[in-house]
Amino acid sequence: MARRVSPANATDRTTNGALRATANLGICGLAFASGSLDVIAFLTLDRVFASAMTGNAALLGIAISDGDWDAASRPALALVGFVLGAMASSAATDPKAATSLRSAKLIGLLLFEATCLAVFAVAWQTSGEISDDVAQRLLILLCSFAMGVQGVAAKIVNAPGVNTIVFTSTLVAIVSSATNMLTRRHNNPQIRTNTLRQLSNFAAYGAGALVAGMLAWNKFGFLAWPPVAAVVLALVSFVVTREGSEID
Repeated sequence: MARRVSPANATDRTTNGALRATANLGICGLAFASGSLDVIAFLTLDRVFASAMTGNAALLGIAISDGDWDAASRPALALVGFVLGAMASSAATDPKAATSLRSAKLIGLLLFEATCLAVFAVAWQTSGEISDDVAQRLLILLCSFAMGVQGVAAKIVNAPGVNTIVFTSTLVAIVSSATNMLTRRHNNPQIRTNTLRQLSNFAAYGAGALVAGMLAWNKFGFLAWPPVAAVVLALVSFVVTREGSEID
């Protein structure tokens, strides 16, 4: 006999599915922000990354090996800014807090990040061609600080195998899971769901990089604002998710 699904249960599943989709949209918004900001920083702030600290470490090593201390100072500043942002956010977050409190902290951190990015966008837009050395260095610190905040905020979201600022491990997880599914080593629905989430997040990062690159190529005057919009979208998504239920 077929199992009868009550209208109430069906409605609950639909609601939970919508909330999960909204949370996933928020995660993708954060990935889009980091992808676009990495490109903005790399193209306009003298070849540094806002969120890709592995890349900055490599650039720092190259500059030091060349004895170019001026070039080394920029990725070094990005690393410092990121660490400061992560430290400040970690100090304001209690990992042992109840889920409802952690959700409130997530929203607070995203609001703080959006504010930092808005300040960055205004400063970037009013600094012309970013020719002033001091202004450029302050912008590097500010954008990497915002990404450090995002790194801690993303940890609060319970998204297995997903990160919004470092994608090497995410790519490994995608390939590993896809290979296991293709070879039929496992057929776990939760693993499939996690893999799709990882793929969408990685695609969002790439989309952010593509959009920023196209806008930079066309010398778009509001180039620094897409990351702000993406984080605001994420913030709204998590507010809606929190009001509906706990973040999945």
